[in-house]
Amino acid sequence: MAALYVFLLAQPVYIATAKLVPTGDDNSISNIQGLASQFGFALPLQSGSSIAFADIYPEIVKSRKLTGILLDRKFNTRKYGQNQTLLAILARQNRLEKYGTDERFKRASKILQDDINVSKARLTSIITLDVGAFEP
Repeated sequence: MAALYVFLLAQPVYIATAKLVPTGDDNSISNIQGLASQFGFALPLQSGSSIAFADIYPEIVKSRKLTGILLDRKFNTRKYGQNQTLLAILARQNRLEKYGTDERFKRASKILQDDINVSKARLTSIITLDVGAFEP
């Protein structure tokens, strides 16, 4: 029965994976604070503080600011047509049209954040970014 569901009913999910390796001086406090501030984060770190880029990167990637930028971006899909914002695509895919503009945006942002997985290898600073979608 489960095999029948998988082959006949389940929608395919495509996953794009990227591996990131922070380099050199990218871990300096001023660089991390500058990057974080571009996405609406205020990091109250002292110059003697120690924080790795790999530790703050997941928060930046899943931030409301970055997901907001992505939701306004336009994409071409076979299912929903050409030149559609990601917000419009997610709204149609998840039946969010019934909500007002602000609520639709908030729900689409949450869906997008759930479709993004950021992980850091335990013994290295390698970051893996996985993003799921209904089309390649």
